[in-house]
Amino acid sequence: MPYRVITDQGSQFKSELFKNIGVICGFRLCTTTAYHPQCNRKIKRIHRTLKATMRAHNSIKWTQTLSTVLLGLRSALRVDTNYTIAQMVYGPGEFFEKPKTILGADTFAKELQKQMELLKPLDTRRHPSQNIFVHKDLDTCTHEFTRINRVRKPLEPPYYGPFPVVKRQDKYFAVTMKSKDINISVDRLKPAYLLLTEVYAPHHKKLGTTPTLPNENLTAH
Repeated sequence: MPYRVITDQGSQFKSELFKNIGVICGFRLCTTTAYHPQCNRKIKRIHRTLKATMRAHNSIKWTQTLSTVLLGLRSALRVDTNYTIAQMVYGPGEFFEKPKTILGADTFAKELQKQMELLKPLDTRRHPSQNIFVHKDLDTCTHEFTRINRVRKPLEPPYYGPFPVVKRQDKYFAVTMKSKDINISVDRLKPAYLLLTEVYAPHHKKLGTTPTLPNENLTAH
């Protein structure tokens, strides 16, 4: 049983039933921010490969090809480790070599549990990725604009807001939207420059930071 289960913000994962299942099974539930698949990138990559492989098969029922597709994925070498998924779980040659010693069921279960407790995750290589631009004023701004990642309507602006910032973390901010605090990834945010009268309006919360104002030293051309 995993210690932590990462899901998106679907209603089925936020239900009381799923929370009770987590308490019974003993795992901690963590939700990702909206429109940010990088939070659960390994699962997303496996799903993308699985869906592409399923579409390549000329079969009406996906259940008929699922076992073959999973066999191929588990037998394929990973680029970052140079091992297959089956080798990482069972070790090489366990399916074809007869073990030298035969243990009883109880002894085998105890030895297996002991060996699994000693296992450590295998280090994988980090592939170079493009650096994402994060505006420096996000560290001090009182309000922000949020990028719309869904398919926009004609003439709809790419950002909506501004929204007051409630809490800052390294990879996400908590902002107030429709009287609710929502966690949003910093990749979707940009600072909002407001007038002093707009920042301290009654319908906004006052923050401990100073309002973000444009640079007065800049001259217009």
